[in-house]
Amino acid sequence: MGAGFKSWGGWLLGGLITLTTLVLWAVEPANLEDLERQLLDKRFELRGQLPADDRVVIVAVDNQSVEELGRWPWSRNTMAALLTAIKHNGARAVGFDITFSEDEANPLDILNRDGPKTLPPETLAQVDRLLSPFASELDPDERFASVLADKVLGDGVVLGYFFYALEKQAPDFDEATLKKQLDLIVDSAYSVARLKGNPEELLGYKGYAVEANIPVLSESASSAGYFNFFPDNVDGKVREVPLVIRYRQQCFPNLALQTVREYLDWPSLEVSVDKAGVRSVRLGPTVLPVDPLGRLLINYRGKGKTFRHISARDVLAGDLPADTFQNKIVLIGITADAVYDMRSTPLDPVFPGVEVHANVIDNILGKDFFQRPDMVENGEWVLLLALGLGLTVLFARIPPMAQGAVTVLLVGVLLSGGQWLFNSHGWWFKEVYPLFLVVFLGASLILFRYILDSQEKRFIRSTFERYLSPSVIKEIVARPGLLELGGEERVMTAFFSDIQSFSTFSETMSPKELVAFLNEYLTGMTNIILEEGGTVDKFEGDAIIAFFGAPLPMQDHAVRCCRAALKMQRYLREQEPTWRERGLPPTYTRMGINTGTMVVGNMGSQHRMDYTMMGDNVNLASRLEGVNKAYGTRLLISHYTFQEIKGQFIVRELDSVRVVGKNEPVILFEVVAEKGEVLPPETMQALDLYSRGLSAYRKQRWNDALDAFRKALSITGDDPPSRIMLERLRQFQNHPPPPDWDGVHNLTQK
Repeated sequence: MGAGFKSWGGWLLGGLITLTTLVLWAVEPANLEDLERQLLDKRFELRGQLPADDRVVIVAVDNQSVEELGRWPWSRNTMAALLTAIKHNGARAVGFDITFSEDEANPLDILNRDGPKTLPPETLAQVDRLLSPFASELDPDERFASVLADKVLGDGVVLGYFFYALEKQAPDFDEATLKKQLDLIVDSAYSVARLKGNPEELLGYKGYAVEANIPVLSESASSAGYFNFFPDNVDGKVREVPLVIRYRQQCFPNLALQTVREYLDWPSLEVSVDKAGVRSVRLGPTVLPVDPLGRLLINYRGKGKTFRHISARDVLAGDLPADTFQNKIVLIGITADAVYDMRSTPLDPVFPGVEVHANVIDNILGKDFFQRPDMVENGEWVLLLALGLGLTVLFARIPPMAQGAVTVLLVGVLLSGGQWLFNSHGWWFKEVYPLFLVVFLGASLILFRYILDSQEKRFIRSTFERYLSPSVIKEIVARPGLLELGGEERVMTAFFSDIQSFSTFSETMSPKELVAFLNEYLTGMTNIILEEGGTVDKFEGDAIIAFFGAPLPMQDHAVRCCRAALKMQRYLREQEPTWRERGLPPTYTRMGINTGTMVVGNMGSQHRMDYTMMGDNVNLASRLEGVNKAYGTRLLISHYTFQEIKGQFIVRELDSVRVVGKNEPVILFEVVAEKGEVLPPETMQALDLYSRGLSAYRKQRWNDALDAFRKALSITGDDPPSRIMLERLRQFQNHPPPPDWDGVHNLTQK
C-alpha cells in the first residue's frame, strides 16, 4: 500500500487490534470463553469416540434393577450383597458414586415401634427376646459396615460423599457438628498438602459443609472421595472435574482419584497450593495436569455407555461369569430414570454421572490427559503477536481480494491445526482469540484499505480530471501504485505549443469571438493530447503546455508526444477551411518537444495545488517551440527525443544550435510524418537533398552545400529551412567562420 501504510494509520490499527486481542486473551472474558468451549465441544465431535479402558466397569442401578429390586434407595443389606458379589468376582477397587448419609432402621426398632399396633404384648415380648441377641446381625448398617470392614471384601472400597460448595446452600451446622463431619472424612485427605499462606485466602474450590456417610460406614470403609461436579455456568456441561476441594484447612481428593489410588495400592497423593491457586497434583510419580482451580480437563472417550455397563440386578442374581470383575475398577452408580443422576457433556446431553468418574479414571490410568501445557499457553500469545504483526505487514502489501483470501486461509489453518493438536496430542489450543484476531484484523484492515482507496480514488479524480482523459484516470484508479503524487524526478517528454503571431491574430476578433475560438482550438488540441495518454499541464492564453510519462509511467512517452503533435497539425489543417469561412486568419501553431529528466508532482500553496513539471529539460522544450521561428518550421524536437523515436517517424535533421542560456549544443530535428505514411516523391527527394547539404555544410564544403540546398528548394518551391541555410552559406562565403568553428549555430533570440 505504501506511503507509510497511509501515514501510519494501518500500522496503528493493526497494532491496536493485536494489543486488544492479547489483553482479551489474558483477561479471558466470559463471552469469548463460552465460544471457546463451544469450539472445544466441536473438536470432541470431530475426533469421534476413543476406546475405553476395559479395566473400568460400571455396575448400574438401572431401570431393570429398580423394577425388580424395588425403588431407590435400597437396603444396606442389598448394598452389602452387591459389594460382596462384586468382590467375590475379583474386583480390585470399588467406588461408590453414592453417599449413605442417613441411618437405615433396624428391624427390631421397627418391630418395637409398630408391633404394639398389631401384636399382643406377650407375643411382642417373646419375639423381642428371641431376636435381641441378633440385633447387630439384623441391623442393615452394621451388616454393610461389616462387609466394608472385612479385609478381603472391604479392601479397595471407596465411599462417596459430597461437599456443599456454596455457603448459602450449606446447612447451618454448629461447630461440633462440623468437627464430627471432618472426622468422618479426614483420613481420606491428601497425604501431603503443601499450603503456602492462609488456607482461607487460597484460590480453588472450597467446601462449607460435608454430607458424609454415617459414622459406622465411614469408619469401616477403606477410604472416601467426594463426587462433586461443577458444570459450566453458561451451558451446564461438565468439561472438567475438580481434583482438590479445601475444607477446614485440609485438602481432599475426589472419588475417581481415590479409586485409582486404591487400585494402584495407595501411592502417595500430593497437592501444592498457594495464593495463585493449585500448583500441582501428584499421584505417585504421575503429575496430573490441573488448572489453578485444581480442575482436570476430562478427555471423554465418547458418548454415554462407552464404558461397559452391567446391571446391578445381574450381579445380585449371580448371572455373570466368575471373572467378570477380575482386577477391575468397578464404579457403582445410579442410571435409573426415576433417580436421574445424569449430566450434560461435550459429546452427550444426557450422560450418566457415574460415567464421568469412569472417564476421569481412564484418563489417569492411561495418562491420556486432555490438557493445556505451558508450551501451548506460551505459544498462544506468541502466535497472537506474530499473527497481528505479520498480517499488518502483509496486508499493507497486498490488495483487498488477496487480504480476504489470506483471512479465509488462516481461519482454515487455525481450525485444522487446533483439531490436529487435539487429536494427536490431547492439547487444548484456544482458537477463539487467534480467530478473533485474524477475522477482526482482516476485516478492519480491508475496511481501512477500502476507505483509503475510496479517498484516494476521489483525490485522483479531483486532481487529474482537468489534465487527463477518463481512460487514463480509470487506469490510475485501478492501479494507484503506479502513481506518485509527491515531487519526483522522472524521465518524460515535455510539449509546448503556441500560435504564431497570436497578438495580431486576436486583434481581428471581438472578445466573444476570441473566447469562442480559443475554447474550440484548445478543446480540439487537448482531446488529442488526452487520447495519446498525455497530461495537460496548463494553458497560457493560446499556449499549451503538456507532458507525457506522468502521472502514469510509460515507456513510449516520446513516441506518444510526437504522434500527438502530428495529429494536432493535421487537425489544424482540417479545421483551416472552416475557420477561413468564418473570416478567421490562417492559424500556424509552432510546437517544441524535448525528452529528459524532469521534476513532476503536486506543487503550489496550501490552498491551490497543480500537478506540473519543471526543470532544464522543460525549459529546453519551451526554447525549441520558439526556435521554430528561426527555421520557419512547425514541429521541432531535440536529439534527446529523436533517440527515443528513431525508426518510428520520418524526421529531418535541421541543424545544431545553442539556444539562449545554454552552452551545450542541441541537434534539431523536424518531425515530418509517421513511419509508413506515404509522402510525395519530391518531398522525400527534398529531404534527402537537405541531409546531403547539411553534411556538406558541417564539413565546410560550401559549394556542395549550396548546390544541395538550392535543389531542395527548387523541388519543393518553398522550404524555409533550405532557404535559411542558403542565406547562412552566402554569409559564410563572404565571411568564413573562425578556424575553431564546430558547426553549431548560436541563436540570439528565445
